[in-house]
Amino acid sequence: MAAVVAAVLVLAGLVLANTHGSVAPAAVTTIPKVTPVAKPHAASHASGIAPGVVLTHIPRALSSTCPLTLARHHLPQRGRRHCTILEIGDSIGIDLGWGLQSELTNQNWVTFIPAGKVSTGLSNAWFYNWPREVDRMISLDHPDVVIICLGANDVRNLFLNSKYDAFATPAWHTTYAHLIRQLVSVATSRGSAVVWVPPPVMPASSYDNGVHLIGDVASETLKGMANTVYLPARSVLATSTGQFRATGTVNGVSTSLRSGDGLHLTYQGALVMATFVVRQLALIFHYPLSAHTPALLAP
Repeated sequence: MAAVVAAVLVLAGLVLANTHGSVAPAAVTTIPKVTPVAKPHAASHASGIAPGVVLTHIPRALSSTCPLTLARHHLPQRGRRHCTILEIGDSIGIDLGWGLQSELTNQNWVTFIPAGKVSTGLSNAWFYNWPREVDRMISLDHPDVVIICLGANDVRNLFLNSKYDAFATPAWHTTYAHLIRQLVSVATSRGSAVVWVPPPVMPASSYDNGVHLIGDVASETLKGMANTVYLPARSVLATSTGQFRATGTVNGVSTSLRSGDGLHLTYQGALVMATFVVRQLALIFHYPLSAHTPALLAP
């Protein structure tokens, strides 16, 4: 992803400064019509849930053995329990997956399946078509929850169905929201809940602005879709004022949070992100998930 991100950084700077800039168009991708489920999301006031979380109520457990629910009550444990969590994404998503795999080790009732792929996104389905691949994965693994961490490679113009949309324009917003609905609907239509985790804050301001915009589009799009959670994670690795930082103190030890390119996560950075995600899932789904070895970043 490093080479791709490097190109994206340049593109992001050009596009955010001038939305009339042009790039070589990507291969044409067909976008099937998707009708979103118009159900309002509920802002939860539960203690500890991160600001900016957007969610829809799931009135009953995800499955007979997976007692996770977005309803505002705790479900009693009844008999055998088992939940399958599928995590997909680009190389930032892969980093998060490493952290989640470690932090969920102590949850023997959870099957965690990391399935990220480098250099992927929603804007380059000619390279890797996430809706098609997720449909295949769900058919094989039947996950109760699908965690999605995408967007770092999508700070770019779109060329789809012979239509060109410059990044950050209203037309681009519409098309990218459609791509999000397409992917999320594949999972929710098969009975899986979707948790969208955007990338953390990025170092270059122009590129970070683009990644932030993509997260905002995802948050707004999920408001019209059932069985979804938007879990804001931009500030997890940031300073107290929301700025990028490459190092920090984790569990009392000074350590690197980002790799040499400044974009990807170190193992410690991935553990910090994963601890945040696991703890938020426990609060949101009303079930005692816990991080195996919590990695806590000092302010």
